[in-house]
Amino acid sequence: MRYLPFTLWVAISVVFIAYAISDLVFGHSTARQLLVRTALALVWPVALLSSSGRALLLNAGRGL
Repeated sequence: MRYLPFTLWVAISVVFIAYAISDLVFGHSTARQLLVRTALALVWPVALLSSSGRALLLNAGRGL
């Protein structure tokens, strides 16, 4: 129970990073977008704390 938040953060971050890499591999994004999405994948819990952070996370795949 003590490591559950860390495990959850790692699991979701890995999924986000895999999604970003697959977009790059299949030509749906650029290297700059990969860097932004990777950064977002690592700091997503902090972004959830604010309304603008949540909007950025939910719309990151569309406008970047």
